[in-house]
Order: sequence, then C-alpha cells, then structure tokens
Amino acid sequence: MTISRTEVITSVERRRRWSQDEKERLVAASLEPGAWLAFM
Repeated sequence: MTISRTEVITSVERRRRWSQDEKERLVAASLEPGAWLAFM
C-alpha cells in the first residue's frame, strides 16, 4: 500500500531557511530505519 500526500500552499508565506547543520541533522534522521519524513 502506498500512501500519497500532496500539500498545496496558497498563501504568500516566506520559505524556511535551513542552516547546513539543520539540513545534515534532517538527512541523517531520514536515513534511520523506519523513519517517516512526515514525522520530522
């Protein structure tokens, strides 16, 4: 079973600026066994 999610952004919000440290932490967490990106 494949779960699909689509998010439509309709407002004029600013985009999040991620620091290099935050990016590395999120990528490492996404590679953990059983990790779901939706929960990060």
